[in-house]
Amino acid sequence: MNGWRLTAFTLAASLISANAIAADPPAGKRQKAEAKFKKADANRDGKISRSEWLAAGYPDVLFVRIDTNKDGVIELIEFIAAPAN
Repeated sequence: MNGWRLTAFTLAASLISANAIAADPPAGKRQKAEAKFKKADANRDGKISRSEWLAAGYPDVLFVRIDTNKDGVIELIEFIAAPAN
C-alpha cells in the first residue's frame, strides 16, 4: 500500500511540475507578446480595454477568448497565455 501511495504522489508531483513549466512561455514568445501588449495598451494602464483592443485592429471574438477571468479587460498574463501569441 505504501508503494502505491509513493507512486501516486510522485506522479502527481511530476504532473504539477510539468504544468508549471508549460505555463511559463519561452523568453522570445514572452518578449513578443509583451511588445504587442504594450502597443495595444494605448493609455499605459497595464490593461487592454475592449476599445483599445479594437483600435489595435484585433478581432472582438479574440478579446472574449483571451479575457479568461471575464473582467472586461485583458491583463498581460492573460495576453501571454493566449495560444495566438
